[in-house]
Amino acid sequence: MPQEQQVEKLPCYAIRLRRAATTVTEHYNRALQPFGITINQFSLLAGVAAMDGCSVNELAARVGLDKSTLVRNLRPLFAQGYIVDTAAPGRRNRQLALTPAGRVLLQQAREVWHSTQKALKARLGPLLEPLLLALDCLDDLV
Repeated sequence: MPQEQQVEKLPCYAIRLRRAATTVTEHYNRALQPFGITINQFSLLAGVAAMDGCSVNELAARVGLDKSTLVRNLRPLFAQGYIVDTAAPGRRNRQLALTPAGRVLLQQAREVWHSTQKALKARLGPLLEPLLLALDCLDDLV
């Protein structure tokens, strides 16, 4: 059995945070893979559901993505029939809504998301709350 290589603890906070974010994202993506969606797409489905339909701009503000990144992440959800544009024909601004298939997918994927959240919380233990506080503090950098 090959020995696991230890990742170097670099002094750059940005690199370490990016590495951690990538690891956590991959963890969630593996869990959601049976549903054919990523954690980013799951959060978009959940955002649209929470707002009971919304514009692209409203969703972008809720999830903290720029509009072009958001649209790129929405494309597969439109293609798979999980989200539809309910705006009147000819309107420039899209109005997003979940389809019945999107609601079913979200409900099923949410169970896996909850168990993934629970596993991450168990892994971090008492470090979770200070970590979340630190991440909230970082949101204010920009």
